Amino acid sequence: MTRVSRIVAAVLVSGALAACGADGAAEPVTAPSPANGTAPAAPSPAAPAPSTTPPSAGSASPAAGRSGYANPDAAIAAHLSAVPEVRYLGLCKNAKRDPAAVCALRISFVDQDEVYGLGAPHSDVVGFLLLRHGPDGWRVAAEYAPDGGTPAPPWMAGVE
Repeated sequence: MTRVSRIVAAVLVSGALAACGADGAAEPVTAPSPANGTAPAAPSPAAPAPSTTPPSAGSASPAAGRSGYANPDAAIAAHLSAVPEVRYLGLCKNAKRDPAAVCALRISFVDQDEVYGLGAPHSDVVGFLLLRHGPDGWRVAAEYAPDGGTPAPPWMAGVE
């Protein structure tokens, strides 16, 4: 499990409200279709507990070798679908307050990439995903979870 995913999962499991989003109709995103038309694998309901070995900051996503997705929201949903105990609601602008779920908010552009913050709706951002659009669609290129000890990757310098 990736570091951002573990931190997001830990915040959700602990019930702590970790600001993204606005009130609106929540439309959960489940099993998005990649740009090439094949469906991603659904997470197992009996998934093992998260690993405690953190990858380096700004690491590539586990889905980096897969085909891209039609939009950033679908790429984020696919990236988070492999994380046990994480329920992704979609973009924060559509998410209702739910401390047991995660939404995403575009917070910056870095070169041609987009940076999205992750967190419970209407609470603090606890992790970041760098999304890149390529010829095969959108994909999560890197992630970062600030923890006070890990230096931020270079792409975070462009994030306010």
